[in-house]
Amino acid sequence: MQLRAEGAVPRRLQVFIHGRTAAGARCIEHFLPDQFRWFFGRSTVTSERAYATIESFDVIDIGDTDQITLLNTDLTCDDLTLLLPLWGQVPSPEQAESLLAHAITQPHRYSQPFGLPLCPLPSCQAQPCAMVHILWNTLIGEGLVAYGYRKEAAELVGCLMKAVVQSLKSERAFRQSYNAESGEGFGERDVLPGLAPLSLFLEVLGVRLISPYRLRLEGFNPFPWPVTVKDRGLSVVRQKDKTLIIFPDGQTIQVNDPTPCIVSCEEKISYENQ
Repeated sequence: MQLRAEGAVPRRLQVFIHGRTAAGARCIEHFLPDQFRWFFGRSTVTSERAYATIESFDVIDIGDTDQITLLNTDLTCDDLTLLLPLWGQVPSPEQAESLLAHAITQPHRYSQPFGLPLCPLPSCQAQPCAMVHILWNTLIGEGLVAYGYRKEAAELVGCLMKAVVQSLKSERAFRQSYNAESGEGFGERDVLPGLAPLSLFLEVLGVRLISPYRLRLEGFNPFPWPVTVKDRGLSVVRQKDKTLIIFPDGQTIQVNDPTPCIVSCEEKISYENQ
């Protein structure tokens, strides 16, 4: 509920909401004066209950020119936050597979050329719904990796990188968000939320850099081309079926096993399942 008061505030405002729950039971909710926090003649309060219907509401000590707006949550349209349980590894493997098959990889849902939009397309055509926010996409991508869908996560990274590279070429800037269908950048320029998802890229690649002389590897390169990662003299060349590691002192180690392992200059290879 949003309130706008004219003249002197705060008032000793009280509000009673009369409604029914989903089970049909009648209920009355009472908002007391100290629950309203006023700022430049405006105040907002939020109900602690979920109503199936609101029948009426009574207001005490309201001025003749004051305005009250009653807002409710729109649950008729899906949004990207419904996929975030993947990141928390909440769904069962079967549920995760269903989310992937029926939402993430479907063009009529979230699968778009430049990433996952806030809302499914084309059902929600408002511009904010069509925007790709790299932070949310990164969390979902990490969830895909956690459930073993590394190839699908790699495809998501490729879509996000297309948007970032396109913006850098056309505007020489990162943008706050990108259009899911065209890749066009929107919002502020050169802000952190628009940066390339480097952490997700490395996680999908299966490379975790610990130090210039120590790293963790997992799986094989899921991207369609070889990838070289360089960090403070360390070079990691990730190919389809093998990984070549060149340490700063020139020592070279080749890893052919996709089993998760720690590779270090001193200890060579230490497999995590041993």
